[in-house]
Amino acid sequence: MDEKTEAEFEQLAKDKLLKLSEMSKEEKSLLLFFETCAVNASGLVNSIHMNQKDFQIATKWKESGFIHFGRIPSKELQKNNPNHWVVLSEEAFLLALLERKARAKRNPCKYYEPKTN
Repeated sequence: MDEKTEAEFEQLAKDKLLKLSEMSKEEKSLLLFFETCAVNASGLVNSIHMNQKDFQIATKWKESGFIHFGRIPSKELQKNNPNHWVVLSEEAFLLALLERKARAKRNPCKYYEPKTN
């Protein structure tokens, strides 16, 4: 790991699990959507995939510094393309990682059989 040792990361993760458990299903879903946009689309977001509640959550997160979120200038917009952008804070990335791991545990690959000694 770059800046943190594995032990520091584990402790930070434990500290953040409480916050993750307090997030609503909608918040967790939006967080993972934004994380996907940040990783796979250079932070570009097509708001066609968002509803009014998502925008309310995004505004709250933006105001708290959890994410940076904005609209792409109209002169740069193209039809059916992303019209917003998002940048996640370190905390947002960590919470997204923890939620992805939790989802993977809830829905494991049925073809994988761990080796036992």
